[in-house]
Amino acid sequence: MEIALREVIDTYRVRDLRKFTAENDLDLVIPAENQLQIDIDCFEDLLIFNRYLLIFQEKFPQAVFGVTKSRSKPDGKHITITVPGRNFSAIERIAYQAVLGSDRKRELLSLFDVDAGRELPTVFFEKR
Repeated sequence: MEIALREVIDTYRVRDLRKFTAENDLDLVIPAENQLQIDIDCFEDLLIFNRYLLIFQEKFPQAVFGVTKSRSKPDGKHITITVPGRNFSAIERIAYQAVLGSDRKRELLSLFDVDAGRELPTVFFEKR
């Protein structure tokens, strides 16, 4: 079981993010301290996002939303939420993203990255 988990982690996470983006002609989008990056992969994820969005907006009514198309999923979306005046810790960012429907595998592996002290636990890869 441990070997299988390690393979999933190693194949899913990119260790040298800047090299990966250069080799694949992608932009590395790093969230500002006041931003969340919601990775919506499918319609079910979007339903979760919509279900909890109103609650989120009650707490953060000043939130501003931006949406781009996912580079790898036909129905996917990258939603960036900017909350003026609010800085998120890495753990808070991952928690909010997961609750709002972001790819749960991505968020779990991001937690592993935080635990390991890796530099950028949350990023988007976008087409140039």
